[in-house]
Amino acid sequence: MNQKPASLSRRQFIRLTAFAGLAAAGGLGLSAGLRAAQPVESVQETRMLLGSIAHLTVISSNGAQARAAIIAAFDRMAALEAVFSRFRPDSQLSQLNATGALSDPHPELKTVLTKAVAYGDLTAGAFDVTVEAVLRQYRAAAQSGTLPTHEQIVDGAAARRLPSDRHP
Repeated sequence: MNQKPASLSRRQFIRLTAFAGLAAAGGLGLSAGLRAAQPVESVQETRMLLGSIAHLTVISSNGAQARAAIIAAFDRMAALEAVFSRFRPDSQLSQLNATGALSDPHPELKTVLTKAVAYGDLTAGAFDVTVEAVLRQYRAAAQSGTLPTHEQIVDGAAARRLPSDRHP
């Protein structure tokens, strides 16, 4: 009898690969006798950051290290929020949107904006980092329970154009 070889779906392949990785990392339990089983605990914290809810969970045999990792992660997120939040008027991004320039931009903001311009170039302007003026039109219209008109969107798009725009 000629049987068709079994084929794996993508999902089955991912499951098998994940299991193989876990098995390799854990030694399939072969080293369990060599090490004492340590109880693990789940450490969780939730905060409001970047205009959203951020929930972190760390599962570890060392609760103090898990808490320290969560604090470090939230501290890093808060530091990035101070640069990138468009909801905080004191952030560098908000200042850039309000004035069109920054005298001493954060290095990570420069990196992100450089990449954003590159993506704009790659997409011939379909990705456009200078969208804040259009978003203002939507926010203003939402106050009255409507959508902005086509003319308002076009006006917002025109307002965000910079002399250096490469994609009119």
